[in-house]
Amino acid sequence: MKVWRLITHHADPGGALDWCWRNRRIAIGWGQIGNIDVEGYNSASEIADAITQHYPNDAGSGGGPSLWNFYKKMQKDDLVILSTGKAREFVVEIVGDYEWVKAKPVLRGVELFGDYQHQRRIERKEYCNADELWDLAGGVEAPGESIRWTCIECEREVDEESCG
Repeated sequence: MKVWRLITHHADPGGALDWCWRNRRIAIGWGQIGNIDVEGYNSASEIADAITQHYPNDAGSGGGPSLWNFYKKMQKDDLVILSTGKAREFVVEIVGDYEWVKAKPVLRGVELFGDYQHQRRIERKEYCNADELWDLAGGVEAPGESIRWTCIECEREVDEESCG
């Protein structure tokens, strides 16, 4: 199965992790570009163009390929290492397809910073160590990916037994 690394949130990584557990979801930003299924984006470059239009300050941020990974390449049963940017915190398993949720994520009655409407349902893999899985998956991004992106595919796939 594929292994991914997702940076949960640059401004409030702890709040984003808390939101993930409470809602059993992961989310990625750039929600203003709309529902990828409805808008009909067919590639990372089309998403990047939409991001540039809606978020001019994010041009060149890697948002297009990150969001394409999250939308198209990530699949049910894949494992995701949730990172707060510097630390690999937890491992989750993807259990749902891509969803665009109109409402912005809310934690303890407060709207989270950013437009995190692109979401997937998850289950936490509590017995799977994030650092060990990172090492098993190669400890780097797959060819064609950039470690600077929010959502990257790891270099190697792992078998199911690798993480319980």
